[in-house]
Parts: sequence; structure tokens; C-alpha cells
Amino acid sequence: MSAMEGALRRKEEVKRYYQNATAGLPETSGQLFAMLAEDEERHRLAISDLEQGAQATLHPSATLEKARFILRRLSFVDAASGDHEELEVFYRAMDMEAASAERYARLAEESSGWQKELFRGIAAEEEMHFTLLENLREILDPGP
Repeated sequence: MSAMEGALRRKEEVKRYYQNATAGLPETSGQLFAMLAEDEERHRLAISDLEQGAQATLHPSATLEKARFILRRLSFVDAASGDHEELEVFYRAMDMEAASAERYARLAEESSGWQKELFRGIAAEEEMHFTLLENLREILDPGP
């Protein structure tokens, strides 16, 4: 399996994870996971274009701006209600995003030109996803 085939398969798996997790999460967390699933699909489409020999473009994501609204809204309510199962969903998602950020940063190092920029852009978005998940997890479970 080529690196591109593996990347496409992994993007589909992560997108499915977010879509499936949405059903079991409270509305606000579910909204964030739905946005992350949309971003994973955008990434998958760009990688698919690349695999087919086309010059791929990563269209801008609206996730950060929308997620800021969610985080602000949660910070004004008593959001420390994350149960163990919900937090495990966040930890798994954070692990997936961290691994993806590393993978695409490595692909960017191995690439050149517009392909390098594409992989840098995906890596940056994966890092943003990790940070958003981490922030929401901290709101849900602020710890001692």
C-alpha cells in the first residue's frame, strides 16, 4: 500500500470515528466532532486529488472560528460534566490528531513544491484539531 493509499484510508477511518462519536456526545461536543469530520473529508479529497495526479488544493477550514464560539459558550456554563466515556472519546481523538500531525509533517519534509505546502497545511490543521480537543477536554474535566 502506498503512502497516499494509507493516508486516504486513515482519513476515512478518522472521519468515521468522529461521525460515530457524535451520536454519543452532548450537543456541543458533538458539534465540534461534526466539524472535525468535515475537515477530515476536506483533507481526504485533497489527498485523493494528489493521488490521481491533480494539483490538490486545501480549502480553508471554518472549524477554528466555529469552535471558538463553542468554547466561549461552554466557558460561561458549568461544563465540568464530562463522564469517563466521553473523556475517553476525547483522549482517543487527541491521539489520532497528534499522530496525523506528525505523519503529515513528515510527508511535508519528504515533498517539495505545492505538495509540501499541502502537507504542511494538513499538518497545521491536525495540530489545530488537537488543540481544540484538548481545550474542550479541559473544560469538561478541569481536574483537581
